[in-house]
Amino acid sequence: MMIPNGHDPLVPPPCFLSRWYTWLLVFAALLIPFFVTIPVGLRRHPVIGPLGDQLHIPLLGAIMLVLYWKGPLRGRLWIAAAAAAVIGGLIEVVQMYVGRAALLHDWYMDLVGIGIVTGFVLWRGWRGARPGASRAGLALMAALLLFIPWNLREVPGIVRGRRIVSAHFPLLDGFENPATRPLWEETDDAVMTFARVADGPHGPAGVLEIAGAPPHTWPGAKMGQFPWDWSAYTRLVVRLRHTGPDTTLTGFRVAVEDFAGRLEDAHFSQSFLASSDWQEFVMPLAGRRADQGDHIIDLREVASVYIY
Repeated sequence: MMIPNGHDPLVPPPCFLSRWYTWLLVFAALLIPFFVTIPVGLRRHPVIGPLGDQLHIPLLGAIMLVLYWKGPLRGRLWIAAAAAAVIGGLIEVVQMYVGRAALLHDWYMDLVGIGIVTGFVLWRGWRGARPGASRAGLALMAALLLFIPWNLREVPGIVRGRRIVSAHFPLLDGFENPATRPLWEETDDAVMTFARVADGPHGPAGVLEIAGAPPHTWPGAKMGQFPWDWSAYTRLVVRLRHTGPDTTLTGFRVAVEDFAGRLEDAHFSQSFLASSDWQEFVMPLAGRRADQGDHIIDLREVASVYIY
């Protein structure tokens, strides 16, 4: 193999991309999915939702190839990779203004796609001319490709847990059932640990321990894997207890936000006192407004429940 001259791409583009307007159409088509409002049913689907996140990988990889194959960055592999990473970051910022959420996780997925393409170009482009660079590219590409199934490893557990929650909703008892534990995640600087106990209302139960204290942070747990349309429900029921001394009452707060409110940090909440005995705490839903401002919570598109 001959080493490319100047800024010729190490791996040339396919012939069908020979016309300039084809490049423009391809680049536009790659950007459109990032700015189209996704139907709530797809966002909340336990399988389609996680798989949709993975689309960042091929889309940003393709955007990087367009930059690498055509235009001022043609043949400049590392600069094209850096430019694609910047574009991915800018996309997340712009999404805040088109009804989408800016997520650092999505940008990480962008970097995975960019890294796979970079590894592929090094592997194929330097094969025979620079074996060391080719092997390094193959190793990078292989490692990042293996990341994809590893990143999806919890999807089967999430699907199972979501079925359990949906069957019992509007009762949330995720702290009792280990199968629903993967549905909960930390908020703020919380540290969550999960332990088995032997005296739950239905036999052996789980305990979610949350470490941290206000006022500097408000540690808690967040969950969003439940039926997103709450318009047919008049109350939310949370079953829990604390594991401290029997004579102690521990205050906690339940907060609910919809998809619109999550962008404005607008939610409605209610405070309760938990004892060491299992209790069911009821939170009325009808006519609830956000604690902040005049935002009216849309019970047809509920996004998350928080327990602080």
